Amino acid sequence: MRVLTYFGYHFDRTLPGWRHSQPHTLYLILASARQGVLLDAAVRDGDFAARGRSTAAELQGKTLLLIGFGRIGREVASRAVGLGMKLRVFDPFCRDAARFPVDFVESLEDGLASADAASLHVPLNDQTRHILGARELALLPPRAIVVNAGRGGLLDEEALVDAVANGRLHGAALNTFDREPLSVDSALVGEPRIVLSPHSAALSEEALIGMGVKTVENLLAVLDGRSNVDLVVHRAPTEG
Repeated sequence: MRVLTYFGYHFDRTLPGWRHSQPHTLYLILASARQGVLLDAAVRDGDFAARGRSTAAELQGKTLLLIGFGRIGREVASRAVGLGMKLRVFDPFCRDAARFPVDFVESLEDGLASADAASLHVPLNDQTRHILGARELALLPPRAIVVNAGRGGLLDEEALVDAVANGRLHGAALNTFDREPLSVDSALVGEPRIVLSPHSAALSEEALIGMGVKTVENLLAVLDGRSNVDLVVHRAPTEG
């Protein structure tokens, strides 16, 4: 970090592993829609008859709302197309669909009203904290799902638990939380239709090796005058 600052780049963090979080987002969408965790637990408990009680949802032809359409949102979009999903995007700072068959919505409310699934891909700041609260969750169609593989704090967790527990939502899947590590006493843990993972989207064996290699390559490139500033978030030239 000091090397980059010396060469004129100020930053909060780098992104050598950002590409590895998109498959995890799709896993969360599928696990929630298909009730994968519930059915796995049922089989392990000897309840094979759970297959007859399953309320798993299909994804083909359903609408996925991407809240945020940066690098990660676009990668998720490319994979969701392969699942046959329709794509809508809410991002006030991006109107470039590039190669993606997406429909931009003017307001978050409009996007939520037609979303069978909503996935969060925005940074956490004062404007985005609890961007999905009780009011916003109530705008989703009945039996929708909510996924957060972005930042903890984007969701009102208490409101989410209420919406899933009362059957308003089909389910949810979270990789990040308001407080980490997540307490075993959290209401999220007590709701089996909410899939949980421990902030591990970019922690596959291959991803960890790749991030280490890329970090060293980028450091050597900086020393050689070939820095890849596209991997720097919130970059700004230093003064003086």
